[in-house]
Amino acid sequence: PAPQANGTAPAAKPAPRGKKPEAPKAGTSLFVKDIRKEWGQDVLREIFGGFGTIRSVELPSGKAFAFVNFEAAEGATAALESRPIAHDGKNLSVELRMPQERLRSMRPKGPRDPAARDRAGRGGSFKGAPGAGPAARGRGRGSGGPRQGGKPAAAPAPAK
Repeated sequence: PAPQANGTAPAAKPAPRGKKPEAPKAGTSLFVKDIRKEWGQDVLREIFGGFGTIRSVELPSGKAFAFVNFEAAEGATAALESRPIAHDGKNLSVELRMPQERLRSMRPKGPRDPAARDRAGRGGSFKGAPGAGPAARGRGRGSGGPRQGGKPAAAPAPAK
């Protein structure tokens, strides 16, 4: 599509309701941070439209980031090479979007270490080894000293 009279790329058709848009091709999508929450897709198309034809803009409601998807990798590359990008006095952080497959491959595989779960519990403090008895587990939030009203610890016998 040819640029419009104002020099920006024409608006891409939105995806039909209930259907997810096609996943962007590798190297064509940008992750844009530090945007103003009141900016809409039209502002982002204005900022990035000069770099290439925009396929779509993903703008989560109320968030300060967006994804700008270009038809070709050259548009994303041109935007990256033009950094820093600023609009309305705001510097934008622009990075190449990482494909979902790569994000999944970076996540740890399998269940977490079960021993770590036994040591820490659900957000509580360390209570000692399971089955070690009350002396090993401590008494909660106390300082670790003798109980109030109890006998003080016996002093070690003097060396001869």
